[in-house]
Amino acid sequence: MACKSVSLSTAVFLLCFSLIAAAQDAPSTTQAAPPAPQAPPAAQTPARAADTTFKVKLADAKGKQADANMVLSDNNKNIVVRVADRDAVTIPYDQLDKFSYEYTKKHRITQGAIVMVASLGAGAIVMLTKSKSHWLYIDFHEQNAPKSVVLRMDKHDYKNICDAVKTHTGKEVAGLEDDKAKKEKSKDKKKDK
Repeated sequence: MACKSVSLSTAVFLLCFSLIAAAQDAPSTTQAAPPAPQAPPAAQTPARAADTTFKVKLADAKGKQADANMVLSDNNKNIVVRVADRDAVTIPYDQLDKFSYEYTKKHRITQGAIVMVASLGAGAIVMLTKSKSHWLYIDFHEQNAPKSVVLRMDKHDYKNICDAVKTHTGKEVAGLEDDKAKKEKSKDKKKDK
């Protein structure tokens, strides 16, 4: 039986090898793909600024947060906050009053209480940890009525968002410099210890 299985596997190997060799010797019947179209030269391309999009969370009056995208559009000269492919807020650049940044820390009491139902020790540990949030407040006016939009930014993107806001709208983000100064002071205190 062992001899038959070896000879069978050898036959399969030889058959595969001969098929591969025949395929390599045969002329190719497939046609080469046409070359990809090239982009027009820079002189012919219309000059337009690209939209800049960031993932944020839109906070409502009750404190609930919804996943959203903030789009800074130089073409339309506005900021659009989109929630679930629907424009929740559109703010023209000329109606912007100011931008403010805030960094908050708070204990996770509610999340810890929920975890504590399942495990007392794990819930206590969760309660002792702190959540850190970066917030962007956009103050604007619409028909002489002051309005505000509150966005929670990701910890990895908040600096890029603040820089993009200044680049696109020309307005400084208040409170960002204070945050940088606080972080430098805390670093200096750690070095002294």
